[in-house]
Amino acid sequence: MADHPETVGGYIVTEVLDREASGGAVYKARERGGAEPVVVKVLDAAIAADPERLGRFHQQVEAARALHHPNLVRILDAGADGARVWVAREFFDGTTLADLRRRRDLGVRESLSILKEVASGLAAIHAAGHVHGNLNPRSILVSPNLKAVKIADFGLTGLEPQPGEGTMATRQTRAAAIHYMAPERALSPDDFDARADVYSAGAVLFELLTGRLPTGRLDLPSQQADVPPEVDPVVLRCLNTDAGGRYTSGGELLGAFAQLEDQLRFGLVHDLQGMSRSTSRWLKGSGARSRKALWIGLALLGLAAAGVVGFLLAG
Repeated sequence: MADHPETVGGYIVTEVLDREASGGAVYKARERGGAEPVVVKVLDAAIAADPERLGRFHQQVEAARALHHPNLVRILDAGADGARVWVAREFFDGTTLADLRRRRDLGVRESLSILKEVASGLAAIHAAGHVHGNLNPRSILVSPNLKAVKIADFGLTGLEPQPGEGTMATRQTRAAAIHYMAPERALSPDDFDARADVYSAGAVLFELLTGRLPTGRLDLPSQQADVPPEVDPVVLRCLNTDAGGRYTSGGELLGAFAQLEDQLRFGLVHDLQGMSRSTSRWLKGSGARSRKALWIGLALLGLAAAGVVGFLLAG
């Protein structure tokens, strides 16, 4: 006997992807008569029984369907199937950032590259006048080569199981997501803006860089040996407990990442220039033949360094 429903709405289920996402389940499926895979997410059954939450679900999903951006998972369809409420979205060949981190550590360049793409997706959401509201490593999807990054679950804000609803695993998943939520949401769960998403992005980046959740007294990310100090102000501004001290939107955060890239580029070039000046002083005491050979070597080193700079910034 199959351990999953044969159909959800107009979609034929082919595989179970997740049993404990937002109190429901996530399936790989295909549309009747179609061959392309899609993902169907079935939400907690309590939503269908709550007219207020069901109405909010339809409003938010319609807003999400209107947005098309390379860093956002595209919503294809949504509906209610008896006691089930479901959303169909594009199939993305990748994994969640949470699953990726369980398999391996990410370097600084990879972490900054992923969060820059996340900021780009948030910028599109905020520019349209919306808020994601539940950004965390489980709602960030990454391709195997890390070149494609997409934000999922936009349009499902506030539809998570309420206290006492769902399974034990569901409640544990919801409790883990709290660590990525802005402090103001604890005081007023329904009164927040784009700056709450900025906090969540900062919490994700802090964890990637340090291996710890941003709780209690925050250490500077650069206390990790491989994290440049230029990264500290960006992360700490995102994690400001006062929403007024954060970047105002994903667009502003994306601009901060662009400035950070320039700072890191300038810092690397400055270091290379310092090496060149030091070597030049040393060469003044060398013979002509030695100087010529070493200058050729330095020229080749400069070309290699330029390639390294380009590689670091291409992430």
